[in-house]
Amino acid sequence: MFKIYQPKDLPKTLPLFPLTGMMLLPRMRFPLSMEEPHALSLVDDVLKGDRMIGIIQPKNTDSTMPPLYATGTAGRITALDETDDGKYILGVTGVCRFHLVQEIPTARDYRVGEVNYAEYLEDLRAPEPYHFQRHTLMTQLREFFDEQGIMVDWDMVGRTPDALLVNSLSVICPFDIAEKQALLEATSVEKRLKTLQTILTFANMPGDNSGGAQRVLN
Repeated sequence: MFKIYQPKDLPKTLPLFPLTGMMLLPRMRFPLSMEEPHALSLVDDVLKGDRMIGIIQPKNTDSTMPPLYATGTAGRITALDETDDGKYILGVTGVCRFHLVQEIPTARDYRVGEVNYAEYLEDLRAPEPYHFQRHTLMTQLREFFDEQGIMVDWDMVGRTPDALLVNSLSVICPFDIAEKQALLEATSVEKRLKTLQTILTFANMPGDNSGGAQRVLN
């Protein structure tokens, strides 16, 4: 069951875990493997407290300390398993998106940020029912997944509620960094669907080389 948070419950600072091409949305959970020493230290520290970490994308992968996007998601570690070789396999559940105010100097070997949730407090509310006509999206998805060589359980897709389908596709589809960020920052499921369909439109164009992200964001 999803833990209910109030604004006062949200930490003002978060240990940051940059993930390229990955996003976490509120009330969704994804598995995360931790094996680098700095990541293991981060997990050990947060398990002593509120179990909250900040999932956020780097803007590039050109350095060991790349600049970060301004928007990420606070997630709570809701499951943990330790493998025989010392790795952590986590289940992280999204709580609320945040604005990264600034990074905070720290002696720890992971990054820490001061964050603000004011723009995203709607994430704490139970979502309203959302429905849409799927025909156009399904046509786009079949073309996209065929081109990517991805096998899909279409029966399961058909059984997935509309809002969960949009959010799940946003998380799992192999889009680039900027496209993932655009989906994360969408202010509603309806706007996320429009962004998703725009990305798919450009991705399905003959000869497309993932230039769609810039068109989505411009």
